[in-house]
Formats: sequence, C-alpha cells, structure tokens
Amino acid sequence: MKKSLLAVAVAAALPGAAYAASNVTMYGIADVAADFVDRGNASRNTLFISSGGQSTSRWGVRGAEDLGGGLKAIFQFEAGVGVDTGSNDANFFQRTSTVGLEGGFGTIRLGRTYTPSFLSLAKWDIMGYGLMGNLLVTSVRTTIVRYDNGIYYNSPKLGGAVINAAFSSGERDSSANPSGQGNAFDVSVDWAGGPANVSAYYGSVNSTTNPITKTKRMGVGGGFNMGAFKIVAGYSIANPEGSNNDTKAVSVGGSLKLGAGSLLMQAQRLKFDTTNGKSTTFGIAYVHALSKRTNVYAHLGTTRNDAVSATEIRGSGYAYTADGNDSDPKVIGVGVRHLF
Repeated sequence: MKKSLLAVAVAAALPGAAYAASNVTMYGIADVAADFVDRGNASRNTLFISSGGQSTSRWGVRGAEDLGGGLKAIFQFEAGVGVDTGSNDANFFQRTSTVGLEGGFGTIRLGRTYTPSFLSLAKWDIMGYGLMGNLLVTSVRTTIVRYDNGIYYNSPKLGGAVINAAFSSGERDSSANPSGQGNAFDVSVDWAGGPANVSAYYGSVNSTTNPITKTKRMGVGGGFNMGAFKIVAGYSIANPEGSNNDTKAVSVGGSLKLGAGSLLMQAQRLKFDTTNGKSTTFGIAYVHALSKRTNVYAHLGTTRNDAVSATEIRGSGYAYTADGNDSDPKVIGVGVRHLF
C-alpha cells in the first residue's frame, strides 16, 4: 500500500498527473559492491565501494491504462542512482523515458530506451549484464545501448519467435544535405522453444558527418538449459564503413544451480582489426538468494590485454579501466542487491 501511494505521488509530480492508483507502479534496484581492484602494470590494489555490481542501481515508475478492446496506453520513466554517493544520471530519466500503446498487434513506444540489439545480446550473457565477466565489455563495442528520439516495436509471439525493431531519427531538416545524418535502425529476432533459445540482431547507424558513413552491427547467439546447468554462447561484430576496422567478439558461459545459489562462469574474446589487438575477459561469480528480492554475491574477474589493447573490466553500473596497453585489470569483490 505504501509503495502504491508513493508511486502515485511521484507520478502526480510529473507533467500530467496519474489518476488511477492501481495503474501505476514504482520499482527499483539498490545494488552496491565492495571491490578490491588492481588495474594492471602501474596501480596498487585499491578498495572501491561501487554502485551496481550485479545490476545498475535505479528507480522508476511505470503504468498502464486500459482503453478497452484489448488496447492499453503505457508509460515508463527510469533513472539511475549511485548508491555509493547518492548521485544521479546527468539526464535524470536517461535510462528509459517512453510512452506508447499495447494491443494484439504488439507494442509501440516512443522516446528513449534499450535497442533490440542490446537486449538480444543480453540473452547470451550468463551474467545478465552484471558481475565481473559480463558481456557489457562486448556489447558497448558491438551494439548501441539506447536510442534517443526512437520509435520502438515489439511483435506478439509468432510461433515461438518475437520480432523487435527500432528507428531513431537524426532529426535533420528534409532540406539539409545529407538529410539522413544521425538516423539509425535496429532489428532483432528472439526464438525460444523448450530448453533452447536463439537470438540474432542487425543494426545500422549513420554518422553525423558529410558525407555520411555507416556502422553496421550484427550478432547471433543462444543458450540451452539442462535443468540445473545452462550453457550460452554468441558471436557479434561491429563493422564501420571502410576496411580493417571491425571489432569482433565471441563468448561462452555457463551456470550451475547450487541450492539457493548459482555459480556463474564466462569468457569472452575481443579482436580489434584497427590495431590487430586482442583481449580476453574471464569472470566467475556466486549469487546466493536470501529472499525473492534480496541476494548477496561474490565475483572475481580479469581482462588479459596484449601489447596494443587496453580493454577494461566491468560490473553492471561501472567499469575499471586498465592502466594502459598490455595491462591486465583484476577484481575481486562482494556485494548485495535488493529489488523493490
């Protein structure tokens, strides 16, 4: 009851008051980790208290109004929070800010939120975009995380498959030359059947330069659930226009349920054609549930860089950079996550 009343109060403070308490929900995640970090060749071990080890800390409001005939109006606003300092994102609702319609045709939303490619790649991340060794190291280089000025579509299930698409307008006047600067589109197909799931994505982004250059991004991966054990794997690539400038990534991960906990392991390999550099990130974590909404975790990981690479290692809401090329950042830490 308190959560509902607070959600209504928050929503009422936004432009356009919320009139139906039962249609508005406040939600969030509070996650903080204590990590010992060695950035590589030049740094000594340092203790960091960092927000968002397993999941980026956030709070938001979302709601729906039944318009009849199976049609709903929906909205969502979501803001990032730094639990370690009490900070917020530079743009307050930069995580998600959308409004749209939902019905038998699927869902259409306008605003800013995750791209289909980013959500597609997440399906073969055993760490769920959190904990050391997660695939944010890959996804920030081979997907676009969110679009501004976006139109988003999610289809209903079509024989086990869901089609997701997005278009972002560069908002160039039609008389401008070239008018397509900054435009982008993204599409993914997710399929699940029995213990298996497969996902693939493709996207293209126009530069804001004249002439326009395009960066294409694509990937495919999936997983197989064998009761207490699950395995995932995937491949992705970012292909800017030109030659010898691709970024390629391959990953494999697995999880094992252990009573109230899970043991997670993952490795990913990045190759940078521009420098012919390579890096490999390894991670292992244990997550233990204390309740349906609260868990503790321990994680450790490292990124091995060659002489021309300086790839970082990431939690969900933060990154620890390498000291430089040929430096291998290492992290060991513990944390707690609460969902509300």
